[in-house]
Amino acid sequence: MTKVNIVIGRFQPFTLGHLKCCTNVYKTRGLKTVLCVIDTVKTDEKHPFLTKMMWAGFKALVKEYDEIEDVVLVKNADILKIGEAVAAKGYTVETWSCGSDRIEAYTRMCKKYAPEVDVIEIHREDSDISGTQVRALIKADKEDQFKELTPKPMHKLFKQFKEALEALD
Repeated sequence: MTKVNIVIGRFQPFTLGHLKCCTNVYKTRGLKTVLCVIDTVKTDEKHPFLTKMMWAGFKALVKEYDEIEDVVLVKNADILKIGEAVAAKGYTVETWSCGSDRIEAYTRMCKKYAPEVDVIEIHREDSDISGTQVRALIKADKEDQFKELTPKPMHKLFKQFKEALEALD
């Protein structure tokens, strides 16, 4: 089994902030990241993008970035179920990296259910990117600014992202 870091989310959309979580653990711990994508099958204002629409972009991230090992589809952030899904692909969860906004909840979950997993906080700074910020740029049709805040494999999805947001209006 290969030891990996995980980053969990719906990635609405995947941003350079998410990539920062992967890069930091790769540089500091030498662990590649498996993206655990929570399957979004029903959209709303906060989760406007279906996972199936973004799946090719997630797979392209694996090819584009050495720090990303794989992508796994999961139903939710249940660390036990995620561990099983990751293990089925030959990995064992060593660390779970997340932003400051998630550290308390994820640390509490791991202490209770998976004490062997080390939760690592990637400190959020004012300059860091939020999904809300990126969705606002998409809605405002600011493709150039969108591209500044997202990894290259997400760029080709801009039109689909925009159409999905417009469908919610």
